[in-house]
Amino acid sequence: MESFEYLSLLRCSAKQNRMYCYSYLENVQCLSRIYQDQPLTPLQQAVYWTEYVIRHKGAPHLRSAVLDLAWYQYFLLDVIAVLALVTACVLVAVYCISRAVISRLFDTMRLLTSRVVKKND
Repeated sequence: MESFEYLSLLRCSAKQNRMYCYSYLENVQCLSRIYQDQPLTPLQQAVYWTEYVIRHKGAPHLRSAVLDLAWYQYFLLDVIAVLALVTACVLVAVYCISRAVISRLFDTMRLLTSRVVKKND
């Protein structure tokens, strides 16, 4: 048994099912094998990409599209402005509606209390 397998099994608490620990270990090993299955070493990859960029004169097709955006688009100021405008409109509408409802409720209460006062007189 390898050392990382042993440590993985030790980390599993006694309450956990051992099958869970083994399946976790198998998944980690499978992902490790997939990640390590690369045809080139890191040095060879660096050389390849450097030569690729030189061959394609700076590789403009690999440039990020963000470099072509205006500053207000980059910082999403146009989206923030639209969201702020919509939020402000909703808040104003809620304020106007609640003010109208409250004023009608108080007008109805004043009307009822004035009728009660008139009956008592």
